[in-house]
Amino acid sequence: MENASYFAHLLSWWEHRNDKNVLFLFYEDMKDDLESVVRKVAAFIGIQDAERIKKAVEMSSFEFMKGNEMKFSDVRLARYRNDACGVADDFAPSKVVTGSATKGRELMDDKTKKMIQEQWLEVVGKQTGFQDYNELRSAFKKETINNNYS
Repeated sequence: MENASYFAHLLSWWEHRNDKNVLFLFYEDMKDDLESVVRKVAAFIGIQDAERIKKAVEMSSFEFMKGNEMKFSDVRLARYRNDACGVADDFAPSKVVTGSATKGRELMDDKTKKMIQEQWLEVVGKQTGFQDYNELRSAFKKETINNNYS
């Protein structure tokens, strides 16, 4: 996890979270209220057409994605990635698995969770002061609420 690009990616956008041309979203918010998040994205990109928004909500649902799983496949990309990572050529896990924001974490062994947490503290915690993802997400929500009322 030396090159934990997710953390570097997160930090690169975190500093722009309040820029007018950046819409910062959390997967958990989509799981909690997909329609609200789709409407937020639509407003951000200037779409007001109710039918298009309704269709976007439908096609963003776990049920739609699970029913059309092959449309979201990374088979071609997986071949290159697998070779670089030493993984079997034919291994291409589905992106559409459980529809849960927490299931992956629940399935992880403690050693992996500890390694990820250590990397978080080293990369993200050092720069932001947040001890974990939930703390960052909570702070963002509070910041957003405060910015909306100021």
